[in-house]
Amino acid sequence: LMARAFRPGVGVVYPDVNAPWSLPSEISLQPTEGSWGAGGMTGFAFMVKANLGVKFDERYHWWYGDDQFELDVRKGQEQVCRVVGLPIRHVGNGSAAKDWDRLAPLIEQDRARFEAHQSWWQGVLAGYAETAQGRTE
Repeated sequence: LMARAFRPGVGVVYPDVNAPWSLPSEISLQPTEGSWGAGGMTGFAFMVKANLGVKFDERYHWWYGDDQFELDVRKGQEQVCRVVGLPIRHVGNGSAAKDWDRLAPLIEQDRARFEAHQSWWQGVLAGYAETAQGRTE
């Protein structure tokens, strides 16, 4: 069902954590921004268009990799969309809670990597804006 949801301009689709346990009668897409914590893409279940051209940064250990990927997809002018009504559930912290002592430092590294990338990207955008200010065309 998710594979049939792809449309031109849609790079990633993911199921709906708020859907009831039944399949939707039709495919409806809702564009979103951000990852699951912000009401967007479920990092634990998503499908990527085969020729998307955006790579998942495998240097992330546990968290923030999905945030980075989702953001990179949208920066590439593709939409990230929820397949409305397609149900999924997430087992809350089942694996992380059992291994928190080992994961906490890795998560902190992931957070630092994500924040550094965002800082770098803001610098790039600021440079573009500064260059564009002097243009007359």
